Amino acid sequence: MLGAGVNAVLRDFRSGQRVALAADFFQRYLENRWFMRHGTINPAHQAAFDYVERTWQRELSTLKSHPLNLEDVFSILQLDMAETRVSGDLAKLAGLHAVEASLTRMLIEYFGQSYGAHDWTEPDSEGWAFAALARHILETSATVLTFNYDTLLEDALEQASGQLIWYQDPPPEDLRDRARQAMRVRYDGYLTPSDYPDDILELFRRLPSTTSWDRARAYGVDFRLVTSNNPDLSWWPLPSATYNAAFTDKPEPSSMLYKMHGSLNWYRMTGQLAEPRPPESANRSPGVPPEYRGKLYLTRDRPGQADPSPNGTLITKGGYRLDPVLVTPVADKSGLLGPELDQVWKAATEALVSADELVVIGYSFPASDVAARRLVLRAAAAGCLKRITVVDITRQPAEGLRALLGPSSGVEVASETGGLASYMRKTGAGPDGRRPT
Repeated sequence: MLGAGVNAVLRDFRSGQRVALAADFFQRYLENRWFMRHGTINPAHQAAFDYVERTWQRELSTLKSHPLNLEDVFSILQLDMAETRVSGDLAKLAGLHAVEASLTRMLIEYFGQSYGAHDWTEPDSEGWAFAALARHILETSATVLTFNYDTLLEDALEQASGQLIWYQDPPPEDLRDRARQAMRVRYDGYLTPSDYPDDILELFRRLPSTTSWDRARAYGVDFRLVTSNNPDLSWWPLPSATYNAAFTDKPEPSSMLYKMHGSLNWYRMTGQLAEPRPPESANRSPGVPPEYRGKLYLTRDRPGQADPSPNGTLITKGGYRLDPVLVTPVADKSGLLGPELDQVWKAATEALVSADELVVIGYSFPASDVAARRLVLRAAAAGCLKRITVVDITRQPAEGLRALLGPSSGVEVASETGGLASYMRKTGAGPDGRRPT
């Protein structure tokens, strides 16, 4: 089970920054050259900072030196929106929805901007422990439950799993030309199997992925469109029926990855235009097929960077709004899961109640995550769980978990206070699989 602390060993090699936590999110944002390269706030994020200034009386200069917890901001906003709904002030409610959209996009863009820019791939870097963790997960066929939105672990797992044996035949030279011709049928990218020539579909079936561990299948989520990690196919989302058919004779993922609060690369296809289009453009695009509307799209684009809408707060594809599938860090998360995340929680619960050992890294079971606390209580009550190892830099998370479980749970709670690197050394792992000296 992983929380935000698992990323503590990572640095963005461009900025030198560590990944932000909720407690220091605004400070990290304002220190980040990617966002503050012109010394001003991105207009898409301005509504969020205006709300912070109104509610906490904190200007940018104050935020840089006085931390403000992102969870507090989302939670107070949630209460403000509930109160405003009761009052019936629709204009104020619309403004608060704009703040929510601005905060959410800010969250997505912050964690997405360093996509592919972390140092875990360098054997001599601090981040070796993160890569070692990915190898360890695959070697032990561990099931992972994570509360993180980012896709850093997925990147590490795919790299650690190695290239597929059946990815040997080079694609036909004219693949891209013929695929682009297919795209002219639906220039907005919402292709169905009937939009592709048969030989391209056959290529998709042969080469859907270049790695033996594949996130699209390991998430345990029913996506309707999937973007392949095959560089020759990554321009065009594949219908899930086509994608999944390619794996009918391949083994299931050895390690499932359940993302309990959603992911930066999961979006719901609304079928709603982000803005009105000129009449002549209606003839150019059939729009989002009815069978895709309300369904999920798994993208490999840089999170939050694809096709921003004119007002900057929406994320679109082909001009149609995409809704992020995220449970934002609010105190009251009830009613926020939706059918797909409900499916994830059910699968994760089944995995945990049948497990005899749980390793918790960088997660402290905060009081606001009532569902997570209930989950570990249910696992303890099921009787299979015998040991929990809590990996952190202090003993507080382990002590809090002991207090939650109580003295009669029958579950041993061990504390590994050396952090991730120390824990990975004890498993025998090191850079490139070597035990560090």
